[in-house]
Amino acid sequence: DYLGHAKGPQAPEMAPHLQAIEREVGQILAALPKDTLVVLTSDHGVAHAPDELASLRIQGGTFKAKALETDLEQRLTEKLGAGPYVAAVIGQGIYLRAKVAEDARVKEAVRGILGSPPWSEHFSGAVLASDLR
Repeated sequence: DYLGHAKGPQAPEMAPHLQAIEREVGQILAALPKDTLVVLTSDHGVAHAPDELASLRIQGGTFKAKALETDLEQRLTEKLGAGPYVAAVIGQGIYLRAKVAEDARVKEAVRGILGSPPWSEHFSGAVLASDLR
């Protein structure tokens, strides 16, 4: 799993791991009675790594959560005064501090920031969790 995320699904380093999985699944299937129904599932797929996409001349990149956290805090402070506002950014989840999370001015400012470059390409149509209640 880690290797696939770090290098991409087509990376040469993936071949030995995929071959080992194929062997193991083959051994399991060979040991089962012939009339056994087998269902295989997966928790997720693996996206191409940005370097792999670049080598194929496909635009891509990585999401920089720390950059969003810093920019969001700075822009909220400029717009609304001294914070702090942002508790954390984990993945694409933005967590505001409890004291400001329900403030309509803060929510409107966050929507505006997420709807403007460079974040608009990541958060097109973003919905705040508090709006879902």
